Amino acid sequence: MAALASGCCIYTIDSFIPRRVLKIVQQNKVTILIMVPAIARALWNTYSKETYDLSSLRIALVGAGAITEELYDGFKDRYGIALMSNYGSTETGGIVSRLEPLPLESIGKPMDGVEIKLCNEEGMRVPEGEEGEIRVKCEAMLIGYLGEKEVPFDESGFFPTGDIAVQDADGYLYIKGSKKLMINVGG
Repeated sequence: MAALASGCCIYTIDSFIPRRVLKIVQQNKVTILIMVPAIARALWNTYSKETYDLSSLRIALVGAGAITEELYDGFKDRYGIALMSNYGSTETGGIVSRLEPLPLESIGKPMDGVEIKLCNEEGMRVPEGEEGEIRVKCEAMLIGYLGEKEVPFDESGFFPTGDIAVQDADGYLYIKGSKKLMINVGG
């Protein structure tokens, strides 16, 4: 929505073919590329006689998984841009934390206007360095689920994401797991 509201062009593809994506970025001078780790890795590992110029990219965001040091270094060496982690969800209105670019294992710190707290099973805030569920509060959040009478927030208005994380002394968040029963295959 932010891209549409600001008058940006959005390029979408019906199927992911690495060389096709690289050509689109190069030919259209794409400035922001949003990926999951598997796509970033596929782009980095793409072998071709053609050399792709991605110098138009200002931001290369990776979400839904961690960026390894190997992927970070390889992508930067090959295309000249650092990968940045981000974290968010549809319910929270999109990205709520961002990291540029280190420490690699982190999803960053809360963005301006976003409050994040880590809570235990009882909903109490956990101390620094302890695992807790990520709960988010911001202006862009959903107000509820269609057809559901129950509000998806805690008593303080925070949305429980179901993701487990730890926060360090500098405020960086690190995903440690999920409360939800799901399998994430390639982001």
